[in-house]
Amino acid sequence: MSSKSTLKFTSASAYTETVAITLAGETVTESDSGVYTYDNKKGTVVFDGEVTGTIKDNKLTVTESGVPMVFSKK
Repeated sequence: MSSKSTLKFTSASAYTETVAITLAGETVTESDSGVYTYDNKKGTVVFDGEVTGTIKDNKLTVTESGVPMVFSKK
């Protein structure tokens, strides 16, 4: 099994997250949209008012339920 998560910031306050999970040669893709705020001075992003991420060196690190995910800017 493998999975890939992609974040796309669609406006100054909206995003779409797409998760693709591949198992036994089949891929299932699911997308979810939400809102975020960004604090440029602190380098923090708050997704849907509850999940916080930090930006450093073109990488966004988000920890949800104790599991860190690192997104790299393309």
